[in-house]
Amino acid sequence: MALYTFIMEYAGGTYISQVRSQSPESAIKKWLKNLVNDSPLELSAKIKIELEQELSDEVPTPIEGISKTWCISSSVQKKMVLVNVVQTHEEK
Repeated sequence: MALYTFIMEYAGGTYISQVRSQSPESAIKKWLKNLVNDSPLELSAKIKIELEQELSDEVPTPIEGISKTWCISSSVQKKMVLVNVVQTHEEK
């Protein structure tokens, strides 16, 4: 499984975490689940749940000119959330 790094910008903060998965889509689902259940991020449980709800249906958009890098975004509590997803390692 590949290692994916998530860089989330939200409400003036930058949050970075990693998950292993087989595709960017499955990595996003796993990351969102971890965000709500296991994340030590200093965000309220309510915001974490809203982030999961808003981002779970987003289709990752490849970033033009950058390999193995995608982006998803939405709005939570009237604040933009931007998540860059980078495949940082691939198992051989």
